[in-house]
Amino acid sequence: MAIDDATVDETDVSRRARPGATLPWEARLLLTLALLALYYFGHRLPLPLVSGRFEELPGLASRVNLLAFGFTPLFTGFLLVELFSVATTPGRRLRQAGTAGRARLNRAALGTSLVLAAVQALGFAMTLETMSSPAGAPFVADPGAGFVLVTMATVAATTAAIFVLANLLSSYGIGNGFALLTLVDLVPPLLRSWRPDPELEAGSLVPAFWLLGLAVLAVLLIQSLRRAEATHTPAFPQGILPVMWTGAILSFLVLRLWGSIRWDSWMLYAALGLAAVALFSWLCFHLFSSRARLEANLPEPAEVLDGLAATLRRRLPLATALLAAGTVGFVAWQRNQLVSVLATTGFVDLLLVVTIGFDLVEQYRFMKRNGPTARLVQLDNVHFSYRLTARLEEEGIDALARGHVLRSLYFFFGPLYKIDVLVPEEDLEDARGVLAELEVAREVKVF
Repeated sequence: MAIDDATVDETDVSRRARPGATLPWEARLLLTLALLALYYFGHRLPLPLVSGRFEELPGLASRVNLLAFGFTPLFTGFLLVELFSVATTPGRRLRQAGTAGRARLNRAALGTSLVLAAVQALGFAMTLETMSSPAGAPFVADPGAGFVLVTMATVAATTAAIFVLANLLSSYGIGNGFALLTLVDLVPPLLRSWRPDPELEAGSLVPAFWLLGLAVLAVLLIQSLRRAEATHTPAFPQGILPVMWTGAILSFLVLRLWGSIRWDSWMLYAALGLAAVALFSWLCFHLFSSRARLEANLPEPAEVLDGLAATLRRRLPLATALLAAGTVGFVAWQRNQLVSVLATTGFVDLLLVVTIGFDLVEQYRFMKRNGPTARLVQLDNVHFSYRLTARLEEEGIDALARGHVLRSLYFFFGPLYKIDVLVPEEDLEDARGVLAELEVAREVKVF
């Protein structure tokens, strides 16, 4: 649901606020590990009716499995529906319809995701039918409509299964389900990318310096997150789009202009990265965290909004510096492979891993401190999630907006990562009252 878009009464709040499962911490941990193992090993099960051997084609081998597309169709489908709900009158009407409207949007997003998965599987199956191994053996023994339909149905079904698995993790495990699946997808490639360069001389200190730099960067990121949580504001008020857009631009420049312009030093790319991150940080800040955006997202008086806007503006330079330093550092690390987008996406992966880890530690501390917890509400509004937890704590109710640190890296571009506001079970009714007061304090405009 999207609290940023609806004004509801206390009855609506009570109807939608359902307690979560009250499993002990140990049971949640075991269930989380079991479900993540299921997802991890699902990537090692081959697609049906595919008989080829892909050991000599590692890039393709990673795609010809039961979870071929992961939750990419889900991420894309939810994003498309979220953009529809922002840009169109029918979509905005649903966003204003409270719980029921958000439920309809979520169902539409799931349906869109399954259609996208089937369409992607169609193209992939038709491509496989035309391919053969280096030895000449076809990858598909019996090509045709049967193989295509089975592949489409399999990919769509596994996409639905991933959605169910992620929601089971969110309800009965530890942490946001899709955040945990993101960890499973990110960590192994990130670890493999740190292999030492075989061209380095034995005993070289270069890998040690890089590890030290990464450790310092990780510490700075964690400190920024902790300071931001203390003030109930996002650590990166511009999100991570500046880094992602910079990576896309650098890759385009390398691919398109390498033959016509002589760039003999990676330092030129670093300079371009610095300039691009700074520019995009300013643009994204005004898109996500400007004074006008805060007014649209928060039911707070003008003086409160002015204070929040000032805090976010003060945080912007440091956040931009961290994003730029990480981007340039990874460009330097990949200076001999500049065509690879790993120069920037590697930093994004590191930032995501640190952020998800921070969210998990915060939930562990919250559950150990409070015992059984209940979910008060599920949010898509990042700024409102911070203000709600702050208001609950002012009323003496311990609260945790699980996943809001991760979601703040995407803002409305990451609707698959829901924000669950958790409170102690015994404080649930009081928390509902606080939420109802906030929602009727002032109409919250549609983003």
